[in-house]
Amino acid sequence: MIKRGPLALGIAAGAGLYLYWQGGQLAAALSGGALDNAVWDLTGVSMSNWQDDLNNPVRGGPYRDAIAAAETRYGLPSLLLARQLWQESRYRPDIIACKVGSSAGAQGIAQIIMRWNPGVNPCDPFAAIDYAASKMAGLYNRYGTWEHALQAYNWGEGNLSNFLAGKTATMPAETRHYSAEILADVSVATGRVYA
Repeated sequence: MIKRGPLALGIAAGAGLYLYWQGGQLAAALSGGALDNAVWDLTGVSMSNWQDDLNNPVRGGPYRDAIAAAETRYGLPSLLLARQLWQESRYRPDIIACKVGSSAGAQGIAQIIMRWNPGVNPCDPFAAIDYAASKMAGLYNRYGTWEHALQAYNWGEGNLSNFLAGKTATMPAETRHYSAEILADVSVATGRVYA
């Protein structure tokens, strides 16, 4: 049985459910059998996305100008750092304030691990933003692509260097997805790096 309405969807045998964004709302379509191209109105159902969170006055809004200034200061492509910081913290106030950290010990808006990045306070979001932008510029200069810079930020420089040299056979799926998801949302063609 199939019902219309917010997330009240049942799927008939042989049908495939496809979710996609349309006009800022989550939409769904079914395909297969007699239900081919049926579309349901999911008005009122929304998913958080990085641009909404960046502009939210409680989440990313207080840091938006600092992020844009850091991108300009270090020559990062527009919105690359903004999107990366969302990937790291989802602009959650509890993460930014270091009330919640990762299992690896990463903290703050940029998920900085103090042991590998001494000299920056990850719980000071403005210092962490500047540090992350500077680090990304340095990683770009070292590896030559934004994809590799993002992968090194996520996985670690030593790990990426070993992978690129053929000393490590595989890259973790998390790292592949990390760079792919960020780069799918941001154009990096205009980046000019200032180290």
